[in-house]
Amino acid sequence: MRDSIFRYKLLVVAVVLVILGLHFASSALDKGDETGWLGRTVISVYTPVHNVVTWPFIKVAALANRYVYLIDQSNEVEILREQNRSLMVQMHQYSELEAENKRLRDLLKFRPNRKVEPLYAKVIARSLSPEVRTILIDKGRSDGIERNMVVLTNAGLIGHVSTVTSNAAKVLLISDANSAVDAVVQRSRASGILKGRSRRTCKLEFINRSDDVEVGDIVVSSGIGGLFPGGYVLGRVVKVESTPTDMFQNVEVLPTVAFDKLEEVALVPGMEEASDAAFDGKAG
Repeated sequence: MRDSIFRYKLLVVAVVLVILGLHFASSALDKGDETGWLGRTVISVYTPVHNVVTWPFIKVAALANRYVYLIDQSNEVEILREQNRSLMVQMHQYSELEAENKRLRDLLKFRPNRKVEPLYAKVIARSLSPEVRTILIDKGRSDGIERNMVVLTNAGLIGHVSTVTSNAAKVLLISDANSAVDAVVQRSRASGILKGRSRRTCKLEFINRSDDVEVGDIVVSSGIGGLFPGGYVLGRVVKVESTPTDMFQNVEVLPTVAFDKLEEVALVPGMEEASDAAFDGKAG
């Protein structure tokens, strides 16, 4: 208790001395060149005392300023980071829009039939089951989409519309096990049926053992069968096998279209619809 009182008295004395020192020093400085020996003595004694007393406050003020500076710097860094993140998001969005515009431009250049204006749609869903190969597009009956319309891209034939609602449509891909397209080997004109297998590759069936088919051959739609027009690329031969006892060769075809990467498609009437339209036109 006594130590506390002593320290308190000592602090009071120090404060009083500092105040008196400030007073005498100020008075001495106010006299300019007329400062006497007492003023000079006060200044000489006061200066080191002042330095000792004010040193902690100067250090604390410096630390406080440094802390405030670091806080400001930290805030600026966080602001810059947020701006950088925002710019990165915008850059990715612009890149995605640019890629989409390129795909759309390529698709618009693709005119499968000069006499028919194609419709365009976006892929909005894919079948999750490995046994079913279908996609859903964002256009339906209200947009002019009809059942059995042929669906394609500039890379090749995709499939046909199997189900239509007012604002969407389901497309059965040529890789689905329920799909069959009358096809021909472009180089040798060997004909067969391209059957989906719900796998990565399709099977070109009914290719006679004597037919000329090689790995790398391009397979296109033949135009026979009443639905798919002829000349659309279906895929490329990746496997050819046969034995002396087999009547037909075992031919596997890899579709040229990457179905898992489809985003936009073009649609044209199937052969049956086109024939009906032509007939109606002549009748009229």
